Amino acid sequence: MARFAPKDMRGRYMAAFGEGFAMLAAAGGPDVHPHTTSAPEDQMRWDRDMENFDQDMRSIEAFILDVLENRLKTEEEVRKAAFSFFGIQGLWYTVGRKMAVTIERIYGRANLVECFCNPGNLLATYNRAAREHNCSACKPLALWSPLLVAGIGSAEKR
Repeated sequence: MARFAPKDMRGRYMAAFGEGFAMLAAAGGPDVHPHTTSAPEDQMRWDRDMENFDQDMRSIEAFILDVLENRLKTEEEVRKAAFSFFGIQGLWYTVGRKMAVTIERIYGRANLVECFCNPGNLLATYNRAAREHNCSACKPLALWSPLLVAGIGSAEKR
């Protein structure tokens, strides 16, 4: 069985957050519901799923830490876990879009595009944007753990 290298995390699975970036782009901007032109049940599903943002973010975080800390040993184990976050519009979509919207609102579209081009910077940039947002927000946004942000940076250097 092939061993999965944590450095592959950025190229393969950090880019999965691009699904959320695509939702933002397709909607036309951060203030447009991603399912404006969809069936009502799709809008309701999206809204319901977005209410689980904090929990969904922690699920993805646990997955990435499992990869970085070698708890998932093979490419197949990693792929199976990662693909469980896709679905009709799973966690890669919802968490990715929330991060993309937050970054765009705080830092602008150019910074968001930079994160898309360099996904290893995404989590740290989101955390900075979320902290700024949280200074004046009624409902604060969850942050990625420092352990994870540091782990992604370390994996990039391997």
